[in-house]
Amino acid sequence: GAAALGSLLNMPSCQLRTVEIQDNKLGDEGYLHIMDGMANNTKVRYMRLGQNDISSTAIENSSEQLKAMFANNALEELFFRGNLLDASAAQVLAGLLHESSSVKRVNVASNKLG
Repeated sequence: GAAALGSLLNMPSCQLRTVEIQDNKLGDEGYLHIMDGMANNTKVRYMRLGQNDISSTAIENSSEQLKAMFANNALEELFFRGNLLDASAAQVLAGLLHESSSVKRVNVASNKLG
């Protein structure tokens, strides 16, 4: 499922503006499939990936995809509420936010940021 959605998000013809995959237990592998598709996507404005058991390791491993996604200046909101993130994920996200002038809101509530 996540691999198919990642492939869809990677298609130039994809017109989705909102990706909301909450409480689906994507885990790190599913998250990385989604992020592979998002790296070149310039249409999605809102991405909500709450309650999916995404770890800080996955955030760190997707830093190149996140950097590309932020540099596209399309994304406005990114939600990672209720995952398994710690301070290292927060550092990665904070560092990458400098790459984007479009991101207005990031939600990392209900994690273990420390």
